[in-house]
Amino acid sequence: MTTSRSSTSTSGEGRRSFPSGAAYAEALQNTALCFRGTALAGGQVRADALGRPRAISGNFASVFSVTTPGGVEHAVKCFTREVPEQADRYRAVGAHLAGLGADWAVGFEHVDRGVLVGGSWYPVLRMEWVRARNLIRWIEDTGDDRVALAGVAARFARLAAELEAGGVGHGDLQHGNVLVTDSGALRLVDYDGMHVPALAGRPADEVGHRNYQSPDRTRAHHGPTVDRFSAWVVHLSLLALSVDPSLWRLLRDPDAEHLLLAEPDFADPARSYRLATLVAHPDARLRARAERFRDVLLHHRAAPPPLDPVDTSAGGVTPAGGALGLATGGALLRGGGAVGAGAAGSGAVGTGSAGTPAWLAERLRPRDPTPGAGLAEIPLPTDQAFTGRLLDGDLAATATTAATAGGTLDGSARELVRFGRRPVLLMLLSWLLLVGAPVLPVAAALLLGLTGPELTAPVLLIPLLPVATALSYRRRPERAAAKAARRARRRARSEHRALAARGAGLRRAGERLEAALRQAEADRDREQRELADRHKREVAERQADTARLVVEVERAKQALARRSHEEEQNLLAQARKEHVLGHLARFPLKGAGIEGIGAALTAKLADSGIRTAADFTGVLRNSGQESGTLFRLAGGGAVHVPGIGEVKAGRVERWRATLLKQAKATEPAQLSPAARGALKARFASESAKLEAEHSYTIAERERAVELLKDRHRAEHAALLERLTRERATAARDRVEHDRAVRESAVRVRTAERDVRESRAAAAAFRRVTYRRYALFSLLGRG
Repeated sequence: MTTSRSSTSTSGEGRRSFPSGAAYAEALQNTALCFRGTALAGGQVRADALGRPRAISGNFASVFSVTTPGGVEHAVKCFTREVPEQADRYRAVGAHLAGLGADWAVGFEHVDRGVLVGGSWYPVLRMEWVRARNLIRWIEDTGDDRVALAGVAARFARLAAELEAGGVGHGDLQHGNVLVTDSGALRLVDYDGMHVPALAGRPADEVGHRNYQSPDRTRAHHGPTVDRFSAWVVHLSLLALSVDPSLWRLLRDPDAEHLLLAEPDFADPARSYRLATLVAHPDARLRARAERFRDVLLHHRAAPPPLDPVDTSAGGVTPAGGALGLATGGALLRGGGAVGAGAAGSGAVGTGSAGTPAWLAERLRPRDPTPGAGLAEIPLPTDQAFTGRLLDGDLAATATTAATAGGTLDGSARELVRFGRRPVLLMLLSWLLLVGAPVLPVAAALLLGLTGPELTAPVLLIPLLPVATALSYRRRPERAAAKAARRARRRARSEHRALAARGAGLRRAGERLEAALRQAEADRDREQRELADRHKREVAERQADTARLVVEVERAKQALARRSHEEEQNLLAQARKEHVLGHLARFPLKGAGIEGIGAALTAKLADSGIRTAADFTGVLRNSGQESGTLFRLAGGGAVHVPGIGEVKAGRVERWRATLLKQAKATEPAQLSPAARGALKARFASESAKLEAEHSYTIAERERAVELLKDRHRAEHAALLERLTRERATAARDRVEHDRAVRESAVRVRTAERDVRESRAAAAAFRRVTYRRYALFSLLGRG
């Protein structure tokens, strides 16, 4: 373990805000800058799947893996809040651990100017990178390797003892801070809340993981004994898994942040099914350990004792102060009352030299070595008074002892309990009545010659003999013990039937629950599909409306464009017409030099309104009519000009046609810029108005669609939230039901064991009956 310089405390200054984990991750993208001037400059940061620095976030720090250019990997702890006297704490911890030379410790260095973020330097803790797995990950990877689990359990017990002996309190012994290497060695990390002698009197900065700490722990509880409770929790779990690895799947939910026990078990041990499972386990060693921890929870939770030594051999463990109970097939009494009369209120009976009740010790028949002989005497524990109740945890020892002695627990072998002290007075009275009463009248008649009914009076007392025997039998301690054993057997059978019925009910309820959950999940899927279909349909309808509006607007635009083109063509035609008329108006008939049209005819044409080529449009020839040829006037109508026949009219018409051809040749091909500009301006305003209306309407429709989508998203989010709650509730219901089923199974197994034990206990008193006692009171043996 190596430590380095540490800064002086800045606790006297005002606290400053520290960067967040995300800010550190961003800064560590350029290690040459953020670590400049340190050994980490230019290092490679372990990245996530997206290429960003991967952080392990904790309560007030984020840890990154940084490999220096020299290939040395470090764990760099970047703090997200300022901790008073942090540097002094690490300096004290480093100095103390360096003196211990502990193999579980990890080297570290507190660096004041450790990382540059946002232009400011912040401290970091540079630690040795340990290639190991945390305790939960290691247990899951180890599987059912009981040897490996037992080895880690033993090493953890030694580690806990070393911590306390070295004056060290880690403060947060939990699965994430206990690492197991590939060789099985244990390493501890996260020394933020560690206690060493130099820090005596200072409160803890944290109270540790709630699933590993006593509910009574506070920040004031800080010292070398602070890890006792969490040591019990971790060690009991490891020991239990080394005995029965299936407990990992039985007592834990996937991804649970605890081992076999958690905070609810510590707060209410009487209602803890996890602890009940461990206490009722068939393995005597595990049972004894679990009972010891239960005693810690009930009586020593605030100040737990250190871990007890554990015998890892084939034999069991006997916790300090624990009681093993009676280990004999002939005295397996569960739930019965006290036997005999002991000290007032104690309910116990006086014991013999071996701890056996005085009346029972002399009744235990020695085993005959020949086949078919009685059971051998099974010694009772010397430190336990007989109370008529078998303590939990003794069935295995009892079965082993009874089997060694050649007996059985089902009562099939010869019984251990017989009637003991003979009822001398009852025996004398019985023989006197049975023998003396019939003989007395005969003897008196033969020897004394006496006769009379008074001599037969003793015979009348014989019917009182069964009453006296029954009264004596009721006062026998053997009868009281037998009655208690039989009562316990009936109670055990009744409890077993009730628990079995409840277990069957739970199984049926589980089937109903699974059917209901499947139906509920199908309903939820259907509801999601219906909502998605409705949303899709509503959006499609809105989009179709928008599309129709776009089509209508496009048609309006096209109509406007057609109108504009038509107006332009009309204006152009008007301009061409005016050009032609203007051109023709510049050429008068007078002086035109038309053959046959002199001044007189010119005057007549003028009188008819035809002075220029623009005043008429053509000639109408009406052959055979009096009017003859007519001139079609430009203003409408036709006129006949006297003196102008068809030939002369034709010459005038050809003159005009020549001029018209000249006008057509020079007519404009398009509107003038001014006219075109005026037309464009007029239609541009209309187009702009139409475009504005179109844009506004389209925007309104699009906003309506977006609002609809927002409403749909809100409905979908609300549905997902509700479905998530329902699924979470369903998952909790399933977990609670599974736990109830597991707890019921444990209780049924315990009840089955109780039935076996109570049956064996009752079988031990099979011959303790009134009939056999009647024979015993006559013959002295039963």
